Order: sequence, then structure tokens, then C-alpha cells
Amino acid sequence: MRNTKHSHTPADTTRCGHDAVKAEAIRSLLDVPDQPLEEMIEQWSAARTRSLLAMATYQCPPAVDDLLSELVYATSIAREVISGRWCVVAQLLRTGTDGVNSWSVISDAIGMTELQAKDGFHTWVANQNDLRHKTGRFGFTDAEATALHHLAEAASW
Repeated sequence: MRNTKHSHTPADTTRCGHDAVKAEAIRSLLDVPDQPLEEMIEQWSAARTRSLLAMATYQCPPAVDDLLSELVYATSIAREVISGRWCVVAQLLRTGTDGVNSWSVISDAIGMTELQAKDGFHTWVANQNDLRHKTGRFGFTDAEATALHHLAEAASW
């Protein structure tokens, strides 16, 4: 979960005696403000550019804050991008189309073994069902969870 706190300290702005563009120091996933994916990509790109310029133009190591920002934003972007993959898997299983209703095809698409993909999907469905029990509003009902578990079991290997 990202916080919305925007009071970060400025990152190191000097590179081997050269002034660089000031940037916010993002040193933890908790420091990433709540923002659209496009803005996270811009922040990652800016930190990456400063790191590359430090090495290529100024012939010095990149600032630690830039390296940490690059790493934190890359992790945050990756999490954001893959967060909906199980929803897509559910849609694929619901289609029942030949060649798509297969753990082999699904696992190849998400870079997991068939067993990891199937187990990950079952875990996600169970977590969504637990969320419904806790919130009464979000996640899968018992009937929806059962239907998805059956589709997952019916998918070929």
C-alpha cells in the first residue's frame, strides 16, 4: 500500500561537483506517493536518467538516493502491473476456449510452472473469498469462489 505523504527530503543534488536536478528521496516502498502508474514510470525514468548521466557524463557513481529511487519505483511499477494477472487468468478460464483453458498455456504466459500458476490462482481465489467475508462487499462470494475453483480444476495440464 502506498502512502500519500509528499514531504520527502531532497535527494543528493551534486554529482562530482556538477549540479543535478533536485529530486525527492524515495528510499522505501512506503515513500512512494499514491499516484497513477504513468507518474511512477516518469519518476523511475528520471531516477534512471540521473544515474546513467552520473556515470556517463560525470564519470562518477550515481547518487545513492537515485539508485534507491530507481529500485523502489521499479518494484512499485512491477507490483502495479502484475496485480491484475489473476483476474485475467479467471477470464481465460471462464472462456473455456481450446488451448487457453490449459495450465500449460497460462503458466507460459506468466512465467511460472503449471503447478505454481494453478496454486497461485487457487490462493488468489481463496483470498478474494476471505475479503468478501471480511468486507461483505469486495471479493468473491462463496458461489463465485467455488465456480472459479472448479474451472481451475477442470483446466487441462
